[in-house]
Amino acid sequence: MKKITFLTLFYFTLVSNAHSQKVDWFETIGTKITDYYINWNFMALAGLGGDDSTVVVSGTSRNYPLYFYKSNDSLTFKGSSIGLENRFIAQYNTSGKLLWKKKLGGGSIYDNATMIYSGGNIYFASVFHKNMVADGDTFRSVANTLYLVKYSQKGQREWIKFSTPFFYSEDIRPRRIVVDKNENVYLFGESNSFTELGFDGQYSKGNTYQFVFKFDKKGTPLSNFTFREETKNKWALRVADATTDALGNVYALLSDAGLNVLSSCKYAQWQSKVFKISPEGVVSNLFSITSDDLMSASSFLKMPNGDFIVTGSYRGQLKINNFKTADQSCSNVIYFLTRVTAEGKVIWFKKGESSQFSHGFDLEMEDDFSFLTTSLQSYPNSKRVPDLPSKFPKDGQRLIIKRMSATGQMIDSTEFNISGEANDFAFFRFKIRKTKSGIYLAGNYECYFDKTLESTCGNFTNEAFGQKVFLLKLDKNALKNEPFKPFFDPTEVSVEPNPTSGTLFCRFKNPITEPLSLQIFDINGRLMKSQNIDGTIQYQNLSIDDFPSGMYFLNIRSEKINVTKKIVKQ
Repeated sequence: MKKITFLTLFYFTLVSNAHSQKVDWFETIGTKITDYYINWNFMALAGLGGDDSTVVVSGTSRNYPLYFYKSNDSLTFKGSSIGLENRFIAQYNTSGKLLWKKKLGGGSIYDNATMIYSGGNIYFASVFHKNMVADGDTFRSVANTLYLVKYSQKGQREWIKFSTPFFYSEDIRPRRIVVDKNENVYLFGESNSFTELGFDGQYSKGNTYQFVFKFDKKGTPLSNFTFREETKNKWALRVADATTDALGNVYALLSDAGLNVLSSCKYAQWQSKVFKISPEGVVSNLFSITSDDLMSASSFLKMPNGDFIVTGSYRGQLKINNFKTADQSCSNVIYFLTRVTAEGKVIWFKKGESSQFSHGFDLEMEDDFSFLTTSLQSYPNSKRVPDLPSKFPKDGQRLIIKRMSATGQMIDSTEFNISGEANDFAFFRFKIRKTKSGIYLAGNYECYFDKTLESTCGNFTNEAFGQKVFLLKLDKNALKNEPFKPFFDPTEVSVEPNPTSGTLFCRFKNPITEPLSLQIFDINGRLMKSQNIDGTIQYQNLSIDDFPSGMYFLNIRSEKINVTKKIVKQ
């Protein structure tokens, strides 16, 4: 057996050579085969976040300890013959130096954790089984317990909250954390309990399915909500993503749980739904996405003008209100990316190659004009990487990073070849975050990342084994850095509703940053109404309540724009 020091040096050399054009630095977080009782290990990414000076990554691991290879550091957990899951949080500076790390207690489901970085604070949620040690404190429960903890940027624990004991850990999963403008914290997840789930007197009763618990910035429970959404095949929808806006509204994307269920369109109407929760606690369903089979939306963005960008995968035919894709076989999966209004109108729709596994994972808004997206595309043996040794799986995956415009145009992209069975990746996320210091990417891989060969595939006597979490910072030249300049086109303006009974809503797909004139004329050319606008605008209301019924013309004009729309007043 080669010495560990040699293997580690070999690993650093490969990483340095392999990623000189794409990656500033690369960290692997994994385990060693000699350190645990069971011959397998799962790791899952829980969250990625950061600011202009630091980046934070978190996840779960089945067994112990964890090794931070680039940082030459580790976390030691108490061993267990039943392989309980451990949780970790680690913070790095922009140069890839490990600043601090945390270990938290275990549960029994390996992807049962979530994290968000917001306002310089780290919020982490998971489930522990009877005992948990965190920051030198031991917490105990008679059964499985959901917890939410807040850490400062320096890793100091601000508070920790525990739910009522829960007797089946597989029945409760925290999925997303959202922090609003007032630092209220929303914890999203699913459960299927026969007991009440709650925090300090705030209970969600009965079989709660999807839950939302709201806390103030000091951790005091304020309220809770439930969606109680089920699919036709009786699978409860999982909370795939959640976000908030400047007005204090909270939005959640719920989706069917399966990614790689083998079926032939025998389930009708697999679905994803976007919900809105107002500051007053009113829950409303905005729009739904359905498909013949395997509908799985994984992430969404809330645009400044109220539209949504959604990514995920589907088999068969996908439908959003009146929009539908062409029929296709349910034997393969297609990745999709779409922009949809809050009313469910599709602005544009993009899809990837049809393959055994193809999925969109994460979205990150850069500005009003562009966003970043991550997706995974499987490819057959005929397209495998030329230097991939024969001992590696015949099929591989392409981890694709794209910079997209708000109008659905691809600005630039880069990709990494990555090993792992498609079924393994179904449970994991590939997250991307943009700060002023750069673009960070994190996720799972097994034994091959781009041109980096690790001693971890098919040989249990080597240094590490099983799934690992990676964290990398993209090189500044990996994607184009120049700002995307939006274009204006007459088709980029919509006027709704049309016909109207009194109010018009002008929506621009791209923000207009120059002085704008809106004028309404009757069919005889007489000016009926005029309105001038300065500053950035992406949507505008116009009232024509006092107009007689009939046909009118709305002219939208600036130095570069001259568009006329026909409108009808009922």
